[in-house]
Amino acid sequence: MASLGLAQRIRIGLDGNSGVEFPMMDRAGRLNFGKKRVGFRVMASEGQSVEPDLSVTVNGLKMPNPFVIGSGPPGTNYTVMKRAFDEGWGGVIAKTVSLEADKVKNVTPRYAKLRADANGSAKGQIIGWQNIELISDRPLETMLKEFKQLKEEYPDRILIASIMEEYNKAAWEELIYRCEETGIDAFEINFSCPHGMPERRMGAAVGQDCDLLEEVCGWINAVATVPVWAKMTPNITDITKPARVALNQGCEGVSAINTIMSVMGINLDTLRPEPCVEGLVSLH
Repeated sequence: MASLGLAQRIRIGLDGNSGVEFPMMDRAGRLNFGKKRVGFRVMASEGQSVEPDLSVTVNGLKMPNPFVIGSGPPGTNYTVMKRAFDEGWGGVIAKTVSLEADKVKNVTPRYAKLRADANGSAKGQIIGWQNIELISDRPLETMLKEFKQLKEEYPDRILIASIMEEYNKAAWEELIYRCEETGIDAFEINFSCPHGMPERRMGAAVGQDCDLLEEVCGWINAVATVPVWAKMTPNITDITKPARVALNQGCEGVSAINTIMSVMGINLDTLRPEPCVEGLVSLH
């Protein structure tokens, strides 16, 4: 079990019970084990392992613990999401899906490295990454089938569908209905992907436009029957503005954040930003 990062004291009482006491700091910055401290205590009978109850309830969703896999490669398919649940994760946000996966073209490799040394030295320490990862390119029918299978096998775990669509009310409604039929527990709405085909008004193109965001959130919350969280883009001057719009339009929460746009380098022969794979780049 991972350390909680707090000073602790083991106590064995006369009744044979043991416990772990977690103190709080007093005003002078000292650890305080006194009677007036505000903290918490994990108790267990002798011979039993000390396992704290990490269960949480968020928007009516009861999770065995607050640890949730973010939308991306770890939520690509049934196999990796099943593995996350088997390893104890309380929830998984699947990789973003849309109605027309055939319009999505992912390439490999999808990452560029930023190194600490000047002039792009290939030997410098890696200090950052940039991706050109798109949403799921797997058929929606395949993803929905796997959602349903996961909920049947892990009814006590939280499965959240990440969805993204074009600026089309009927498309958003269809996607929501079809996902809910699988038994998913909540939605994360992808208003944040910087590679979300902005020419089709998808992803961050919506999250950066509060008027557009307000309208789309209204469509979504008019039909969704499970909690809806709006995923924010960091590529905006004031992230609180779209967050307030989403909440005012009925979203139960917001999640942050998606990819921070950046330039890892420029190919001086082609003048294209890196990474560039099969003619596709991270920036337009």
